[in-house]
Amino acid sequence: KISFIVLLLLVATTTQKESSLANAKQIYNFFHNRGWTRNAICGMLGNMFAESGIIADINERGGGGGYGLVQWTPKRHLTDWASQHGLNYRTVDTQCRRIQWELENNQQFYKSPEFPITFKEFAKSTQSVSYLAKAFVKNYERPRSPNYEKRAAYANEWCKKVTGSSTPVKPDKPDKPVNPGKKKYHVVKSGENLTKIARKYGTTVQKLIALNNIKNANLIKVGQKIYLP
Repeated sequence: KISFIVLLLLVATTTQKESSLANAKQIYNFFHNRGWTRNAICGMLGNMFAESGIIADINERGGGGGYGLVQWTPKRHLTDWASQHGLNYRTVDTQCRRIQWELENNQQFYKSPEFPITFKEFAKSTQSVSYLAKAFVKNYERPRSPNYEKRAAYANEWCKKVTGSSTPVKPDKPDKPVNPGKKKYHVVKSGENLTKIARKYGTTVQKLIALNNIKNANLIKVGQKIYLP
C-alpha cells in the first residue's frame, strides 16, 4: 500500500509543470465560488488525489485510457467536450468546468443505495468529509477497487492542506450509509430488459447500469432487484 506521503512524492517526481497543492487550492476556490460546501470539495479532492495526484494533465498510470483530475474514461469524454466549448482540456480550470457541467446536467454522478444523494445534493451537503469522500467514489468514480477508507483519509489530509483544518462540519444526518432495503427497486419479470424498465420509470439504461453495477446489460435475470434512481 502506498502511503499519502509516498504518493505525494511520486506525483512530485512525475511532473514539474503542475503542483498538486496549487491545483488543490485552485479547485477549492473554483467550487467554493459556485456554492459547494467545504466538505463536499474536500471529499472530491481526496478522490482526485487517489485518481491522479490532483494533476490535470496526466494519463492513467499503467494504461487503461483514463485522463485528468478524476481520470475520465475514455479520455474523449473530456477532450470532445472541451473541444466543443473551445477550451484547453489539459488545464485545471477546464476540468473543473467539466465537473460543474456534469453536476448541472445530471451526468456521471448517480446516487446509489449506499449513498442515496444526487450530485447537486452532494455539492451542498454538510455531511462529514469522510462520508462525502466515500459517496464520491461510489456514485461518481465507481472504480473496481474503491478502497473507501484510504480515499476518506486522503480527503481529510487535503482538507488540512487547503483549509488548515480537517474538523468536519456537524452533519445534518447520521454519517453512515442508508439501508439499501429502504430504496426503491423493481423486480425483473419474464420478458423484461433494462430498456423496458428504464422506460417504465422514466430513467435511462445508463443510470440503471451505473446504480446497480451491472457488467452486462443483457444478462439480467427474472427475480433480480434493479434499484431505481
